[in-house]
Amino acid sequence: MKKIITILLLVFNLSFVFAQRDFIDRHFDEYMGQEGFTSLSISRSMFSLFADIDEESEDVEKAISRLTGLKMLAAKEMDYTASKSLWRKAIRSLEQEGFEELLNMVEDGEEVSFYGKKSRVAGRVTELVMLVGGRNNNFLVLTITGDISLKEIAKLTRNMDIEGLDKIEGIEE
Repeated sequence: MKKIITILLLVFNLSFVFAQRDFIDRHFDEYMGQEGFTSLSISRSMFSLFADIDEESEDVEKAISRLTGLKMLAAKEMDYTASKSLWRKAIRSLEQEGFEELLNMVEDGEEVSFYGKKSRVAGRVTELVMLVGGRNNNFLVLTITGDISLKEIAKLTRNMDIEGLDKIEGIEE
């Protein structure tokens, strides 16, 4: 009986560890640090520094305190076939994991899509994924994790100067 309980606890702990990984970790980890790719990772601790810098808004501080991480993986001027393959892999993975498409926008040959994993609280998501691709065969995937209010994230991105984040303002409604 003790062995069964120990095994169950071990399995539970392992599944909890894997559940904490964000979309990029689960599906694009092999590209992090590879030549031709740019990666960015912002930890919860760094978000708290952003909150200290921005003294103008209590809303921004509140939004930041609920975030657990932000990761971005980008490739510029990659082969069209490779870019399209990464795009399809991302969409397929998002759909298989139960993410809901929140916004899809095509402008000047560039496609931007936002997907969210619903939270138990209405109007919130636990993970927000942004995909950008198309023009000049670029590919970008960005994931934000935490207790995310889309309105708060839209306000927050106005204060951060990270390429691609300006597109989040489109999902505010």
